[in-house]
Amino acid sequence: MPPLEFDPEATVEEIAGIGRHAAFDAVLDDKDGDAIQVVCRRADGTEIPLANPARAFYFGDRILYTEEARRYDHSEKQQILNTDTFNRNERRFDELKRPCQRGFVIPFVGAVR
Repeated sequence: MPPLEFDPEATVEEIAGIGRHAAFDAVLDDKDGDAIQVVCRRADGTEIPLANPARAFYFGDRILYTEEARRYDHSEKQQILNTDTFNRNERRFDELKRPCQRGFVIPFVGAVR
């Protein structure tokens, strides 16, 4: 296993892993959206507004945060690939992704005349 690289200029947030799921964090921190809510509720039932829900969620329960971020990413992927209409798109995308990551794919964009 290769040694972990450490950036001496990294911020505490970067070291902790904050920002790896920027799109998910943006949904959590959206004041107007109610797709996902992070709530701090006191024992008496009153709710306290959080200044940064994504950060509170990340540090409050990192395992659940990671699971929800994966679920969010998967949902976004299905929406982008339009898997409701084209159910094989996800499998084809994954089949293309592997060779791309290995550098075996050379994209060609053009038109035949």
